[in-house]
Amino acid sequence: MEATTAPARGTGSRTIADLLPRAAQRFGDDVAVKHRSGEDWVDLTFAQIAAISTEIGAGLLALGIAPGDRVSIPGSPRPSCTATTTSPRRPAS
Repeated sequence: MEATTAPARGTGSRTIADLLPRAAQRFGDDVAVKHRSGEDWVDLTFAQIAAISTEIGAGLLALGIAPGDRVSIPGSPRPSCTATTTSPRRPAS
């Protein structure tokens, strides 16, 4: 896989909380992240990451985590970490 630089594209986001929903709305099926899974490269779209983030956020709410609560989510720089770290900032659908 060859590294390239993508052209700058913005979402107009003003906060971290609205960054992922806006990116999903604007770029939906565009690939947001490529990551290795064994020998294969796997693509995740902006819409897929937003859906994962919403699901995790709903799970946190179901566990009793309320808006305004502080949470710590340790992780390594992987696609799953992106969805996890944005989920506490997103209301469940």
